[in-house]
Amino acid sequence: MVLGFEKFICIGVLCFAFLLLGCTEVEYDNPYDPNNPNAIVRYSSSVPSSSSSVEPSSSSEAESSSSVAFNSSSVEPSSSSTEPSSSSTVPSSSSAVPSSSSAESSSSSEAESSSSVVSSSSSIEPSSSSAEPNSSSEAESSSSIAPSSSSVVPCTASDNNETQYCSEGTMKEYGFVTHGGQTYKTVVIGTQTWMAENLNAPKSGTFFPCSEYDCSTYGRLYDWVTAKTVCPSGWHLPTNAEWEIMTDYIGGADTEGKKLKTTTGWNDYQGKFGNGTDEYGFSALPGGSGGSFSGVGNHGFWWSASEIGSNYAYYRSMNGDNENAYWGINYKSGLFSVRCLQD
Repeated sequence: MVLGFEKFICIGVLCFAFLLLGCTEVEYDNPYDPNNPNAIVRYSSSVPSSSSSVEPSSSSEAESSSSVAFNSSSVEPSSSSTEPSSSSTVPSSSSAVPSSSSAESSSSSEAESSSSVVSSSSSIEPSSSSAEPNSSSEAESSSSIAPSSSSVVPCTASDNNETQYCSEGTMKEYGFVTHGGQTYKTVVIGTQTWMAENLNAPKSGTFFPCSEYDCSTYGRLYDWVTAKTVCPSGWHLPTNAEWEIMTDYIGGADTEGKKLKTTTGWNDYQGKFGNGTDEYGFSALPGGSGGSFSGVGNHGFWWSASEIGSNYAYYRSMNGDNENAYWGINYKSGLFSVRCLQD
């Protein structure tokens, strides 16, 4: 009986204890306690992984900034948690340590990312320095042009051939015109186009017979009246003024003979003068004059269309004993060479 009463007493005590337990509200001092239903922030598995992920990898600056913001927000409740209990400060401050260390690691990641920018900028420097050899290579290529241009030797009359002639140091193409069954070379001197050969066209009138004269080399010798009409269509006998245009272009009468005479065929005078340099392809020949057939090899005479009165006309002359050219006057009945000028 006594045993039964004791049992009853024990059961009653236990029931009372459970009753007290059910009615008693449990207080949680630590707002970060996982069992506290009123905790402001609950740790999740993502928090440690995010802060731990900062350390091994140099994450982007944006990720580092976001992790700092999260940790700093978690620090704020720790200051408020000091009100209910001073002992709660210890875990909260210790919990702040990882967050600050995560901030440090994020700052270090920023430093790393900044240093990576520096290294990337420094990596640009070799590329700019690598541009310098290219510039120098351009300089080398430019300098390599200079010898090639300087190695170009100006041509001379000795380079003339059947299709090209040297004029002012440059090879040019001959022009051609056919007249009286014969084709003549033509050259450009300044703004004018001249025949590069003495005319050798047969025509009624007065001229020196080729049976007694080398017409194939020097062309025919015509009197002035015939010379006025013997040039082909589109060409004419030049006047004094037209001839002077050429004279001015090549540098004046003082050196005209030298510059226009052929490089062979002229007799020299006491070992000097004689042949010219033929710098424009004009190829003036020493055809002499008719009547007494004199001066071949020593003199060249060419009619001008300019006349003086009814009996006289001008001619242009070059000699083997000097380098110049000059005007002369002769009877129109004289027999001289003809050079035609294009209209």
